[in-house]
Amino acid sequence: MRILLASLFFLSCDVVDLPIAEVPDGGGGRRPMGPPCADKSECRPGDLCLRATCGSALGHCVPRPPFCPNEFRPTCGCDGVTYWNDCLRLSAGIESVDEEGACIMAPLGCSMTAACPSGAFCAYLREPQNCGGSAPGQCFALPANCQGGPPNHFFPCSGGAQCLDACAAIRSEQPMAIAPGPCP
Repeated sequence: MRILLASLFFLSCDVVDLPIAEVPDGGGGRRPMGPPCADKSECRPGDLCLRATCGSALGHCVPRPPFCPNEFRPTCGCDGVTYWNDCLRLSAGIESVDEEGACIMAPLGCSMTAACPSGAFCAYLREPQNCGGSAPGQCFALPANCQGGPPNHFFPCSGGAQCLDACAAIRSEQPMAIAPGPCP
């Protein structure tokens, strides 16, 4: 879900006051945004400067959510990491959404020599016909209690009958093939 922020208007080089908007609080409710900011250093410790877009000059100070649900609603942060849900992105301190859903346009690639940011996993989720390829993985941030996810299940490209849900497949940081159907 893309968060809509109040528009910024510049009239004769003066910034017009922004109305206070609301953002999700991570627990299913909403909370008001704080004052305008250009950088998180202008916010209270533990807050982030939430922006309308990745290139926005100004945003609003908001507290990071203290906890996030396990709900699978992927969002792509400005850092190129796919977050399990938008609450997890906010909790990580990422100030805006690059695109809705998993990162497609500019994902942060990873490999054995190029790690993901702290707290993210290098996911190698492949179509079965691409299991032998050496394409880089994609950074994915998961909640601590991650279970399930999308209906897809995965098998190790190296072989074996172990069928994993998306959380376990991502955490494995091994090439995984999308299963043709549900796990047996």
